[in-house]
Formats: sequence, C-alpha cells, structure tokens
Amino acid sequence: MYLKLILIAAFAIACAKESDNDPKTPAQLLTQRPWKLVSHGFDNNSNNKIDPDEEAIEDCEKDNSYNFYVNGTGLVEENLLKCTNGISEFSFNWRFADGQKTLDVFFAALHILKMDEEQMILAGDENANGQIPRHIGIYRH
Repeated sequence: MYLKLILIAAFAIACAKESDNDPKTPAQLLTQRPWKLVSHGFDNNSNNKIDPDEEAIEDCEKDNSYNFYVNGTGLVEENLLKCTNGISEFSFNWRFADGQKTLDVFFAALHILKMDEEQMILAGDENANGQIPRHIGIYRH
C-alpha cells in the first residue's frame, strides 16, 4: 500500500516538474502578468539598446502598467503619476504577426527583440527612408 502511494507521489512530482520546465509560448510570456515600461527612446547608434543619451522616459511613465490579456485585448493603467489630462486608463487590442516575431498594438507593428520571463524589448520600424533611428521600448515585470 505504501509503495503504491510513494509511486503515485513520485509520478505526480515528475509530471509537475516536467510541465514546469516546458518553455512558455510568447502569448504566455506576454499575458502572465503586467509589464512596466522602464526605458524608451530612439536608438541613434543602432545598437538595439537605449544608451543614457538616448533615454526619453518621463517619471509619469515609469509607474504605468501594461496588461495584455489572452483574448487579444489589453489595458494601460497610468497609476499614481499621470502623463495625460485626467485619463487614467485606456484599452487596446493586440495580436502577434510574422510568426510571433512582431506585436501589433496601438496601431503599430513592433518587432520583438527579446521576450522572456522578466524582460520584453520592442522596436518600431525604421523611419520612412529605411534608416535609423528606430524607437525602442524596454519593459519588465
């Protein structure tokens, strides 16, 4: 009897560990919890990051929450510090494109440079002439 219980418990633990190790899909990474914008600006030197002299984030943007929901909708909440004239939240729609390499949101196609459990880096297209700089946003949980 005890042997059966031990085997069942071992099997349950093995199955749980196996599923914990499965890599998350981009949709799971995007929707698992709210994101916060920690940096954004124009990448003038084309190194795919925001250097100190390229930084454009304002204090009122740092506490905003970006919520992506599994049904393809989302909500931006301005939280304590407001950047807008009294609007504290607004909804949006999102979807993946280009084999989940692009995120269509806010009427823009943003290229996903990185997305993992802790960080998401999105980049806009180059300007109309196909040249840099392009806008980059860095988000964290």
